[in-house]
Amino acid sequence: MDTQPGNELVLLVEQTDNGFSLRSPGVGSFSCALDRGRVVQPGECAGVLRTLERSHSLIVPAGVAGRISSDRPEAVQAAVEYGAELYSIEHLDGDALEQATQVVGAAQELEAGHLALRATHAGRFWHRPAPGAPAFIEPGDILEEGSPVGLVEVMKTFTRVHYKAGNDLPARARLIRIVPGDGDEVSQGAILLELEAAT
Repeated sequence: MDTQPGNELVLLVEQTDNGFSLRSPGVGSFSCALDRGRVVQPGECAGVLRTLERSHSLIVPAGVAGRISSDRPEAVQAAVEYGAELYSIEHLDGDALEQATQVVGAAQELEAGHLALRATHAGRFWHRPAPGAPAFIEPGDILEEGSPVGLVEVMKTFTRVHYKAGNDLPARARLIRIVPGDGDEVSQGAILLELEAAT
């Protein structure tokens, strides 16, 4: 399944009395929905839409920022029609939006001098190759080019995530912590691993 960052669809938007309604840009199965209360901003990934055997990251459109005021679908993979509402967004003014964003960002902050390996696309992040199996990596492990670090699941398809040097990541790095919990949903660009350079 192709879920590379280039496969993106911008969510449709309608203005409402207290904010915005974000709607599906196509017919398909919607997954990796964000939780109620999450603050979203333009350009952020807000789930995955699978259409005709292809998966697309759903992107929050320009001009839309606020707090999600609707519940996630009960189904992990929810069938949606074109134009179906996926999120109701409560508008936040500038000060409230800044404060909410700071709270959300705190969990993704790095200590000074630490590095981040980030998700290349949205999905569910798994620490281990199978239930009951040992985790791919543990804090203190040294990662090198090609080291497997986890799995990202999108629509029951699993993609192995490997450590790759470059983009500020050194040839060797020591794992400080795995940021998402085992099985947590992550958005594109979210921090997966907190690292430090290793000699």
